[in-house]
Amino acid sequence: MSRNIIPIPPGLIPGIPSLGVVNLVRQKDGSLIPMLRTWKPEVQLTKDIPSKLGLELSWRNLRIAVRAGFIISRRPAPRVTLIRIDSLMNYLEESADPEFWTPQRTHEWELAAREES
Repeated sequence: MSRNIIPIPPGLIPGIPSLGVVNLVRQKDGSLIPMLRTWKPEVQLTKDIPSKLGLELSWRNLRIAVRAGFIISRRPAPRVTLIRIDSLMNYLEESADPEFWTPQRTHEWELAAREES
């Protein structure tokens, strides 16, 4: 995941949400422009949240990662799970490294996957 720094004048910082996803939108002339979509720090875990965030992650694998504790979440009500977007993004970046998958983490994933079945 690339982390390019975009300087922001200090006076504008208070009005900017803390989390955002940048999508590159192709223009008619073939060029790309960045389009920022902002998010609350937490979002409800729903079947469509991976596609809304532009992720190539299945709904099942997202649920397993949450259940295994790789993504910070909380349950404020029955059948409602909120996930932290920053935790999700950190997980996606960290888990892309093969060294992330230690025997212990692999075991935690497998246990959570069995609970999902």
